[in-house]
Amino acid sequence: MKKKQFIFGFVLLLVTIAVMISYWHFSSVTYNNQSSQTKVAVLDADYDLMDDINEVDRNATLIVKGKFIGNRTLKEWVDEPTNTVTATASKSEIRVEKVLKGELKKKEIAVYEPAYFMNDTFVSIEGYNLMQERHNYLLFLKPMIDDDTYVIVGMYQGKYDLDSPDPVKRISSIKEYKNLKDIEYFGDHIEEFNKLKKQVKEKYQLN
Repeated sequence: MKKKQFIFGFVLLLVTIAVMISYWHFSSVTYNNQSSQTKVAVLDADYDLMDDINEVDRNATLIVKGKFIGNRTLKEWVDEPTNTVTATASKSEIRVEKVLKGELKKKEIAVYEPAYFMNDTFVSIEGYNLMQERHNYLLFLKPMIDDDTYVIVGMYQGKYDLDSPDPVKRISSIKEYKNLKDIEYFGDHIEEFNKLKKQVKEKYQLN
């Protein structure tokens, strides 16, 4: 496992948020998808780079195959004493079709995704792209503390579009969302992502 050091840490921050939940409140707003003029902003994060899909598996308490059913809200964590937004994510609803690891009684779960739309801008953490409606995904998840929602392990390393079989290619421009809306991942670790996705196909043999 390699450690990527940056200022902003989405996964680490979500864990911290969960621990401090009694001091903070949530703001949840339903929002529309992108327009043709939507710009793109990519934020850096502090997270672990997994060596292989087995390491991603070990870090997940729940692995599921499922579909994004189209319901998504903007989630903001607000520090009440200062009324400052400290973190933002998309809360997406997933219909679970198969559980590969862990136990789950519900057919639908909510997952925090490290990307969101705000004020005509698509904000992505480390090149993560949001799940598309009706696509099949393999998700490596951990539960939030004191929250009936899950977070994706390793951000883009824990989400794989099973309906996009081809390797991800590096794109020339990410200035507008229309250029990458169908791209599964557009960060700096294309080769590593493609390696992990190949291992996903070999290990789990899902269509």
